[in-house]
Amino acid sequence: MAPSASSPATAAPATAVRERAQFGLAARALAPATAGEARLLAIWEQVLEIRGLGVEDDYFELGGDSLMGLILFGEVESAFGVALPVSILLDCPNVRLLAQRLEEEQAPAARKPAAMAPVRGLAPVIQHCEAVQRPLIAIRPEGSLPPLFFTHTILGDVVFVRQFLPYLPPEQPLYAIQARGLEGDDPPHTDFEEMASDFVKLIRRVQPAGPYFLAGLCDGSLTAVEMARILRAAGEDVGFVGLVDPRANPVEVPWLYWKNPEAPAIRLWRWAVRRGLHLRRRLGPLIGWPTPKETIERPVQGAEMQRRHLAIRIGMTKALTSYRPRPYGGAITVFASTDRIGRLQQVKPGWGALARQWTLHPIAAAHADIFAADLPKLGTRFGQSIVEAQR
Repeated sequence: MAPSASSPATAAPATAVRERAQFGLAARALAPATAGEARLLAIWEQVLEIRGLGVEDDYFELGGDSLMGLILFGEVESAFGVALPVSILLDCPNVRLLAQRLEEEQAPAARKPAAMAPVRGLAPVIQHCEAVQRPLIAIRPEGSLPPLFFTHTILGDVVFVRQFLPYLPPEQPLYAIQARGLEGDDPPHTDFEEMASDFVKLIRRVQPAGPYFLAGLCDGSLTAVEMARILRAAGEDVGFVGLVDPRANPVEVPWLYWKNPEAPAIRLWRWAVRRGLHLRRRLGPLIGWPTPKETIERPVQGAEMQRRHLAIRIGMTKALTSYRPRPYGGAITVFASTDRIGRLQQVKPGWGALARQWTLHPIAAAHADIFAADLPKLGTRFGQSIVEAQR
């Protein structure tokens, strides 16, 4: 059942309510101008546990992240009856813009499609809450450098991409590609190569020619490699491919572990591995086994967004399982946790199935730390790599 607006779900440990003044925001807190803004502001204060917020306070400046965003939008779905993905925060980072978006969703006939703006030179800054063209999201469209395009994870969200912004050059445009199926009527992708080809068409409408700069987190890192392969096959220059803790689960990416995952003996072994992982998840808490540190607890969401996330995960899993990569001819840069590094360095074909040339940067001990305690280390190393590639 979706949480109510009066009692939000809390995936994180409870903390003391803070005051807005603690965040050192330059602008004064603006009061809500409509009943919808007032209702939404109350939800923000309750979920973020901050008193005295204004309707133009930036979600990310207040320390909001993607997991807290799931709780927030679960409350929004319950209170307003509108299901929106967390990535809407990239377009609508404050209460005023989000309230406008909710009004548009409740009156869809009044909405106008936004135009796609090329990135050559200085692209116009988005002044109101409209998408560039879903599923492509402009986080920072302006800048003189070639843009960086970040692909989504297995659940389809891309709010995590915003956390790279402070570590990138100020002239670096930044875009994110969320999964089809999070918004509107598009069905989720179930074929990996079709998904990568779809995303290549999207980014080429923003940037018609290379050099292209691509990256992805977890499962999305594999999408970035396939996009790079497609672009190079079309004669385009690819300047950078960054893999942030790429997926290393033998159930979801069997071709990293076996040259022929469909051989009878390997299919039997894959079934045994899958059952073993399933039993560990189900029985581990009952018999006191420690939870793997790689596991990140998911907050409670609204029913509709839960349904959409599940459909995307099922489609992405199907796409990954059946995907047979053709090695990318260029270089890749891997920013990984040591547990995943160890796993993929011990097996064949491993990353050799993706690319022959790769640079490895150990970042954290476990996947769960990548965007937590070790985010500054990841961001700094990632930003340095982008600067080196731009040169």
